[in-house]
Parts: sequence; structure tokens; C-alpha cells
Amino acid sequence: MPAHVLSLRDPRFGSPVAAEVHGDVTVAAVANAWGSWSGLEAECPAVDGAQTSLAADARAGETDWRAALVRAFAVAATHLDRLPQPEDSEGTPVTSLTCAVVTPAGVFIGWLGGVTACVLDDRRVVRESEPHTLIRKLLAEGHKTAALAGMAQSFGHCIVRSLGPTVHSPSLPELVEWPPLRPGERLLLTPRATVAALRDHLPLAPAGGAPWLYAAVSTGDESGPRIGALIEP
Repeated sequence: MPAHVLSLRDPRFGSPVAAEVHGDVTVAAVANAWGSWSGLEAECPAVDGAQTSLAADARAGETDWRAALVRAFAVAATHLDRLPQPEDSEGTPVTSLTCAVVTPAGVFIGWLGGVTACVLDDRRVVRESEPHTLIRKLLAEGHKTAALAGMAQSFGHCIVRSLGPTVHSPSLPELVEWPPLRPGERLLLTPRATVAALRDHLPLAPAGGAPWLYAAVSTGDESGPRIGALIEP
């Protein structure tokens, strides 16, 4: 089950992407704090913590991947505890984080914030996680779609849940389980803006692997967080 990671950002901003293969289990994590008031400091520690936890579980033969994902986010939060903590909450180190575990039995996703996990075939997005945006929150609270129509675009850019230090709030991820990847499908973890751009460029010319990931990430805005992780069956 091949895995690839890519960051096209300036190296000074770090590379908050990771993927590892352990037997028939592949684990991956991608973080994105682009646009956060607190900057990008939380990204790499979050990925390091989550990936270390998931990789250890994969090596140990874990099968309860929902529980493993919850643990991974808890470990990631403790890594943020090690960062300098500001006096006011506005500068708290936070980041979006999405983790994936791909096994022969299924695909397990955990996320907080705006990094999307999606399964694609050559021509379309088959399924995807839903980012934690303000518009999603308002709709879930019962606000009318029509009343929010004029605000959907701006509210769709506001992230209302993210990973933060343990001292502020529990960082419990949203979880989902998808069917196993089929031949011709691939799992991509990347910021939601890249998925939106990618839809207009499918099918991509490269057949798969690292060239496909490069083409996919390159569809994102050059001034944005062009990062991603790819897992194929």
C-alpha cells in the first residue's frame, strides 16, 4: 500500500505531512494552520505527536483504530503543550489536523478543522470528510440555509474546531470509517481549498504515485498551504 507525502511550501514554514507503512497498515497525518492568528508553530509538533502514536499502534498490531485515532489526537495535543503559551487565548498555538489509517478492512479517518480527507478515482471525488467550518456549525444548529445564503462563502472559510494544547479544551476528533480502497482509488489528505481546486482539474495526467500527488497539490493557490499525503491500494 504505497504512501507519498509532499510539501511545496517554503521550507522555512516546515513540512507538516507524514505517512508510514507498517505491514498492511498505512498511517498518515497532515496539519495546516495557514491563516491562524497564532502562526504555523503548532503544525509540525501536532503531526509528530499523532504520527508517532499511530505508528506505534500499527507496529503493536492494533485493530481498534477509532480508539487509536482518539489517542493520537490526545498525544498531538500534549506536543502543543510544549510550545510557549501566550498570556491571552488569541495567540494559543492551534492547527487543523487530519489523520488516516488505511487497512485491508477499511479506511479510518479522524479530523479537527480544515484539512480534508477524500477518496478519489481518476475522475471524481468519491467521498470526503467535512471540514469544521462556521457555516457547517450554523446549519447543524438549525439556522435556515436560505438565511445564510449570502454568508456561505465567508462563513465557509472560518474554522471553528481545531487542535490545541490540553490546557484549553479536549481535542476530540470527528471520526469516520470508510470501505477499503478499491483498485483505481486513492486517499488524499490535503487542505480543503486544494480539494476544491482539484475538482476542476480531474482527471490528472499522471497515473498515480508521487507524480499524481505533485499534480494534485499543484492545483492549489501558490500563496497557500500546498501540502498533501497520498495513500494508494
